[in-house]
Amino acid sequence: MVAKQRKARSLLIREKRAIDHMMVGVSFISPLTALPQVYEIFVNQRASGVSLVSWCLYLTLGVVSLLYGLVHKLRPIITTQLLWSIMDILIIVGIIMYGSGKKISLGYDQLLLVNNTGKAMAALSLILLLPAAYYGYRAYMPQRNMTR
Repeated sequence: MVAKQRKARSLLIREKRAIDHMMVGVSFISPLTALPQVYEIFVNQRASGVSLVSWCLYLTLGVVSLLYGLVHKLRPIITTQLLWSIMDILIIVGIIMYGSGKKISLGYDQLLLVNNTGKAMAALSLILLLPAAYYGYRAYMPQRNMTR
């Protein structure tokens, strides 16, 4: 009976290791699926029909997943989400540059708008970071004994 349990446990451990090794490969290969989109946008300079809103949402959700991976120290998730974030940013930049199918040159007003939008997003990130830091502090710091 004990030998069967040990054999079953050993098999489960080997299966888990095999899946872990596959996940490492997937974490690198998965983001590469966006390379044809990046190629189409930057080499052919065409991004018409590619949704800016969708790719911004992919990036936002990916950052949340990246934070989850960082908090739980899950390397495959960290790797995947970091690489996906890079791909998302490349595609977003390409959509902004070539979304109309024509090369564009940004004037001062457009650059100012992009700059101010970036500053607003940074400020919003800092505002959202404050409650996260507070709750993180409360979760990981030992509670003081309030009774005397």
